[in-house]
Amino acid sequence: MKTKHIFLLLALLVMIGVVVSLSVKTDKYSDFQQADKSRAESFTIIGTLDTARAVQILEPGKGFTFVMIDKKGIPGKVLFQDAIPQDFRRSTEVVVTGKMTDSLFLAQNILLKCPSKYNDQNKPSQFKPKTFQGKNTR
Repeated sequence: MKTKHIFLLLALLVMIGVVVSLSVKTDKYSDFQQADKSRAESFTIIGTLDTARAVQILEPGKGFTFVMIDKKGIPGKVLFQDAIPQDFRRSTEVVVTGKMTDSLFLAQNILLKCPSKYNDQNKPSQFKPKTFQGKNTR
């Protein structure tokens, strides 16, 4: 085989590898009901923390559990086997990635959306225009 043919074959294999890797999606956005049906797959679920139910911190090193309500309004118990994130109880939205087990969702990652410091209370009621007068250099 000529060097040109070998180079083209390698380039073709690399392009096929890139297309295959981009087409494979490991996580799917879903809800607790779908995650319960396909327990072998990994899912990403977006929802809110159920503040009516307590966050239970387990033994040291075991993590914590909480109840989250997904976008369809379905509550689900979530276990995260790491330390509780800062401002967890203040978050307005929770995104968990993981797999469903028999009784709970085992989260491998948690992403929090915290309340914005830029709310209506912190906005000035009226902007006062400022005029600047400088020396005229002409």
